[in-house]
Amino acid sequence: MLQILTIQLICMVVCFHQAVRGEDERSVIGYVNESVVLSSYVDPSWTLKNIQWTIFKNDTLIATFANNVKRVNRWPQLNGRLELNTTSGDLTINNLTVNDSMEYIAQLKGQGTEELKINKVRLFVREQFPKPNITLLHSFLDAGKCVISLKCSSLSSNISLMWTSEERLWSDGAKVTKESVTWTSSLNREAKFFCIATDGNRNMSNQLSVKCLGMYSTKPLKI
Repeated sequence: MLQILTIQLICMVVCFHQAVRGEDERSVIGYVNESVVLSSYVDPSWTLKNIQWTIFKNDTLIATFANNVKRVNRWPQLNGRLELNTTSGDLTINNLTVNDSMEYIAQLKGQGTEELKINKVRLFVREQFPKPNITLLHSFLDAGKCVISLKCSSLSSNISLMWTSEERLWSDGAKVTKESVTWTSSLNREAKFFCIATDGNRNMSNQLSVKCLGMYSTKPLKI
């Protein structure tokens, strides 16, 4: 009798794991007022018959597809902002807000199968940030060399600044926030300087072309 119960228990466990195909969790970054696509990561060969997107540990339905009926206005905070692709199961959230940062859970079933695919997507919504500002601090000729000093600045939080140029640069290092100063001394020719602001996911850059025109310039030029 004990042996029969053991066999039945093993069968139940195996059958359950066959019916539910793994729970994968992935992270996605979006930006305020933009759109983001949360992928279902379902097998593209599937013809989907049931789709459920939920939040709050799978307690609240926000978008569903069942019996060929699609519903995307199930939760007030997301009303009018959701798009559900019934072919791929992907969910698009438009006009993102910081309050949309949370875990989203997709549960999907295909035609002709009882297998349930579950995927979790952790969404992080960040504030957008503008291009950095470049200010020419000074440029002057010294022994036939053009000496240039530049400042890059950003008012955004959690942003790192870095410089690139075709010229050799001296700067105050990488991962500098708010302000970064660089300078160079090279042959007098027009040179391009790029300042890049990054949050680790997105880059915004600005550029300035500089050439020494006279003896000494003290008037800052801001770009």
